[in-house]
Amino acid sequence: MSDSDSRGMTTMSSSTPRPRGRVVVTGAGGAIGGAIVATLRERGYEVFATDVRPSADDSAGVVAADLSDADGRAVVATALEGAVGLVNAAGIALSAPVDEITDDMWDRTIDVNVKSVFHLCRAAGTGLVDGGAIVNIASTSAHLARFPASMAYSASKAAVVNLTKAFARELSPRIRVNSVCPGLIATPMQTSVMEKVAEDTGRALADVRRDAAAGIALERLGSTREVATAIAFLLGSDAAYVTGACLDVDGGLSMRQALIRAPQWDKDSHM
Repeated sequence: MSDSDSRGMTTMSSSTPRPRGRVVVTGAGGAIGGAIVATLRERGYEVFATDVRPSADDSAGVVAADLSDADGRAVVATALEGAVGLVNAAGIALSAPVDEITDDMWDRTIDVNVKSVFHLCRAAGTGLVDGGAIVNIASTSAHLARFPASMAYSASKAAVVNLTKAFARELSPRIRVNSVCPGLIATPMQTSVMEKVAEDTGRALADVRRDAAAGIALERLGSTREVATAIAFLLGSDAAYVTGACLDVDGGLSMRQALIRAPQWDKDSHM
């Protein structure tokens, strides 16, 4: 980018991100949420970041908002006025076998993972500027029953994918709405899950990690940065013709599992 345009007006140098407006990010205190906030700020966005707990570091600027209650959602809705984007990254995973899932566990999961997405997308429908964009964070668990004892989580993320499509239809053409389905991402939460698997099965953690990677086409876990850059793409003008889509950021996990589980088709059979 040059320092001046054809009319002699001064422009920003290529090393300085062009201001792009305000994006509201929920779940900013998590590993993926934090990466989203950092990536968007690097790209010139003003970010209003929220999480159920305020940041210990004041410089991080994370505002406390419990999205399972109306007061917390109202804080976010106010920040959406005049914003250019919303990223619904808040979510919880409460694991238990089906006969041990309590009503409170189910309701809490749906309140945070689904109900908050509905309310904030609805608020964004009137709050965002024309041409704004919403990105909802779902999971490959929305279409793959990958983990035991994750019924509530899987159901909630499947709901997010379909809520995204419904809102894309309702809010078009003024606002685009898409979802991202991360696969196995290297986060402290993912490490905790693998540690629990290792403990329950009596296996070494390194073996659990190796087997997890072996089920992914790219043979590795993803990074939070890779999820964040996918979200930045969907928010930006390069994705101007994308709405109602679900982008799997999973290294081919979904494809690999589909291939592994596919039946051996008879050569004379027809699809």
